[in-house]
Amino acid sequence: MTWEEAVEHINSVSRYGNRPGAECTKALLARLGNPERELKVIHIAGTNGKGSVCMYIAGMLRSLGLNTGVFTSPHLIRENERIRFNDELISDEDFTDCFEKVHRAELELLKDGFGQISYFDFFVGIAMLYYAMKKPDVVILETGLGGRLDSTNAVESPVMTVITSISLDHVAILGDTVEKIAAEKAGIIKHGAPVVYVAGQEYSHVIEEKAEAMGIKAAGVEKSQCEIHEIGSKHIDFSLDSIYYKDNVFRLATPAVYQVMNAALAMTAVQMLVESRCFDRIAYDSMDRQNYIDRIRRGLESVTWEGRMEQVCEGFYIDGAHNPDGIAALLDTAAAMKKNTRGHYVLMFSAVNDKDYSSMIKEICDSNIFDEYVITQIEGARCLDVSKIADTFRRYTDGHVNEEPDVGQAVKKSVECFGGNATVICAGSLYLAGEVRKVMLDNDRF
Repeated sequence: MTWEEAVEHINSVSRYGNRPGAECTKALLARLGNPERELKVIHIAGTNGKGSVCMYIAGMLRSLGLNTGVFTSPHLIRENERIRFNDELISDEDFTDCFEKVHRAELELLKDGFGQISYFDFFVGIAMLYYAMKKPDVVILETGLGGRLDSTNAVESPVMTVITSISLDHVAILGDTVEKIAAEKAGIIKHGAPVVYVAGQEYSHVIEEKAEAMGIKAAGVEKSQCEIHEIGSKHIDFSLDSIYYKDNVFRLATPAVYQVMNAALAMTAVQMLVESRCFDRIAYDSMDRQNYIDRIRRGLESVTWEGRMEQVCEGFYIDGAHNPDGIAALLDTAAAMKKNTRGHYVLMFSAVNDKDYSSMIKEICDSNIFDEYVITQIEGARCLDVSKIADTFRRYTDGHVNEEPDVGQAVKKSVECFGGNATVICAGSLYLAGEVRKVMLDNDRF
């Protein structure tokens, strides 16, 4: 079987299984010999920032000498992006080999009358088999949707859980208040595994109460603990007021303001892991505090994360913000950047039809950051008509709204029509981020 045939089969199955929660995934992993039980897993849930926290934790742990596996979703261009070992994506050969084992298990389950595993189950199964083969010191595992009922919750004994920022998203599935959504996300919390979370929010008590009831350590990080010292076009310098990192300045290789809080959560998680001494390959006793801080600093600065305020060429940024809170965080970054740069600010935007795109657009227009808007349309069944998006923009702004249904032409228009002194930010959907990134990579000019 080829990689293309494997991906075609995965894309042909339902996005959702026919059993509640992680039941399908547990049955699949059992047929595969429960490879996840051989792994030390850090499990991460939240509305925004999950993938970024995964990458920052991985970067710091690698700097401390560990091999890391990272499982994230969705992919931007190729399915292999979801499964990483250190800095490398799973190869097509390994992906296909692991897929064939999952496919055999799928057929066995169907024959036994269990029912069809889901699209996401395939990736979880492939990832667990791959990591059992590669034997990383730790796997950082991002949930797909929610937490309690997510396929990744088939992993029953993580060494730590992290819950990133929570806001209203997927309300039809997760609940119509942030407290209800927090309860779903907190479903990944397990006995014996400490939890790191965002403190000082209206939903924080949900996580704190569950941790207390389960008798596990909970470490909250408040936004007020983070101080930004400098924002450049390609970096942010910040400090974190905590007993671990006080009086030290760290650098992220991104101008994205929202990544400071994600890095702070990751730094807290890594410090707790180091204190627990759960990794044999870290030379705890021979590493003094300054050496530890230097490694953390190098690990953070080494991280780049595709599609998250990613600068793909001079003055052109791609960001996957796709809900009102994500857009608010993006606008904070754009406002900070605009203070230090001249010229036009252009927003390239699209969205999927099941998101609260009207609230996002109103928030964008109310900010008065952008001088021009280029509206385009992503591919797929969830696409939102370009005219519908553009009409919504015109409802909230008197600025110039350009319609260009073809993503490639929209990129060209954004780059060429507004000159070299323009800053272009692409946002609204991770699917758009992937399509724009592919256009950029396929174009020799970039």
